Amino acid sequence: MSLIPSGTLAGVMLPSELETDSLYVPDGQAFVYFLINEADEVVYVGKTEHILSRLGQHASNPGKRAYFCTVAIVACDANQLDDLETYFIEQLQPPLNIAKKG
Repeated sequence: MSLIPSGTLAGVMLPSELETDSLYVPDGQAFVYFLINEADEVVYVGKTEHILSRLGQHASNPGKRAYFCTVAIVACDANQLDDLETYFIEQLQPPLNIAKKG
């Protein structure tokens, strides 16, 4: 069951190497992001104000990269990051989020 909110940039397939040169993201834009596996299940929820470098870190981490093939992102205000990330972790219970599981 997918609880990713409307207005989400969803279904972004990642190439084997995350290409960020052609993407534009405004400076300081905050995001909650979802790493999604081939079965369309959210396996990780994260937050960042540096989405391209953060997704690059996930894509280059073989331990985590093996678990996801798609990314969905939600733009939000920086002051909403903690609450939104916690909410989605509690609702979705992604297996790779350990610290914030309720």
